[in-house]
Amino acid sequence: MSQKGSSSKDGAGAGAGEAAVPVNRAVKTGGAMLGGAIEACCLQPLDVLKTRMQLGGAKAGLFNVATTTVREEGFRALYVLRVDCE
Repeated sequence: MSQKGSSSKDGAGAGAGEAAVPVNRAVKTGGAMLGGAIEACCLQPLDVLKTRMQLGGAKAGLFNVATTTVREEGFRALYVLRVDCE
């Protein structure tokens, strides 16, 4: 007995009656680079806030640190690669 749609190398499988289309290596690389850039843009502010909480002794919560940072230094402070130690 054979199973339809299970002949794909990567396990994705094609639907019934559809042939699997190979994806170009450049497309895969571009997709991985785009995904990495989006991930970095989304998680950079959280990393900055985590570092500020660690330096401050975690006396305030994440929301409090975020609002204080944005209020005092502006939104761009969430994307700064350095944190001033006071």
